[in-house]
Amino acid sequence: MNKRFQTSSFLGGLAVGVAVMLIALAVMIIRFPGLSSVLDSNGLTFEEASALVEKVDTLVATIDSGFYEVVDTENLLDGAYHGVVDTLGDKYSYYMNEEEFEAYQESGSGSYKGIGVTIQLYETGGAEVISVNESGGAYDAGIQVGDVIIAADGTDLTGMTLDEIVLLVRGDEGTFVDLTYVRDGQEYTVSVERRTLAVTLVRYAMIDDEVGYLALTQFSESADEQFENALDDLLSQGMTKLVLDLRDNPGGRLNEVLKIADRILGSGLITYTMDKDGNTEQYYSDDTQTLDIPIVVLVNENSASASELLTGALKDRGAATVVGTTTFGKGIVQTTYPLLDGSAIKITTSRYYTPNGVCIHGEGITPDYEVELEEGTTVSSLRGTATYADPSVDPQLAKALEILKEGETVSE
Repeated sequence: MNKRFQTSSFLGGLAVGVAVMLIALAVMIIRFPGLSSVLDSNGLTFEEASALVEKVDTLVATIDSGFYEVVDTENLLDGAYHGVVDTLGDKYSYYMNEEEFEAYQESGSGSYKGIGVTIQLYETGGAEVISVNESGGAYDAGIQVGDVIIAADGTDLTGMTLDEIVLLVRGDEGTFVDLTYVRDGQEYTVSVERRTLAVTLVRYAMIDDEVGYLALTQFSESADEQFENALDDLLSQGMTKLVLDLRDNPGGRLNEVLKIADRILGSGLITYTMDKDGNTEQYYSDDTQTLDIPIVVLVNENSASASELLTGALKDRGAATVVGTTTFGKGIVQTTYPLLDGSAIKITTSRYYTPNGVCIHGEGITPDYEVELEEGTTVSSLRGTATYADPSVDPQLAKALEILKEGETVSE
């Protein structure tokens, strides 16, 4: 829909009357294909729906004519679209305008222009840093895992969605963004350079002649390919036991984690989802390939979503022992619906369950062996620029190696 026509139809409603409102509604139905089905499901007639358009028309026209400052009507309408989804009260559901949707799509690709951090929403507002790319500007500026970013270029991040924060922080290569963050109760502001960064999702190495180490940082595009290449390399080096590190992995794309689970597990259920009507969808692994070696999975409180899906599948299927701390507890699935004008909505559509029928949303996965890191330390700080931390300073990794070398199993 042409934006100029959209604005004029809303603002001119009072003058032109019901005819224009009906045209506006028709255009909205074309623009948002799901609207007609929503109207039908709620028993609204076309005339009743027209009254809704009239109300929006009146609101926008009144603000445009009566507000004491000049109003950007496009921002008003954009805010209205955001508001519709925000009323769900679900921090994982939100509307994205065209610019925000482009940034969202870039975040799942093989490269991006940004500062080099992975973030998640912080409970009191802003974004918590859960991993730092050593090639990024954030690393050079001294930003660390655990820092909470509360402002970007002076804009308070409280109440923003994750994608809105990403849109503010990212930008063209060579430009800078001033970030204000909190560490140990103190606020700091630094200028951070944006760069074009390749997304490296896998870190791996042989710890000794038998044990391989493989860390997955997130499940974005190409995660399964990078995982497969790393796994093949480790096996070619003689790996007979594996430490799979999912600590600080915030999740990602469902299809990526399903392909990775399929590579590890033999034939059987990986997970299933259930929507509000009780409709289920099952996802199975086949027996084409199986990683039939002892595996220990490392997790922590920042292991979320797809990380928990993989951990739950491996644990329930008896394919791995889990070590670390209780995971984040995000057991719900989001679906993105692109709209015809380049915008999109991302909404929570179902819950997912482990093979044993457990939904971990709000609960997380409890490890078979609970091992804490020393207070104030993080996986990133222990590991530094190395592929993995020295087991003498990483008790979770040390426990994993102990289990693999002693052949411990979890008692049933």
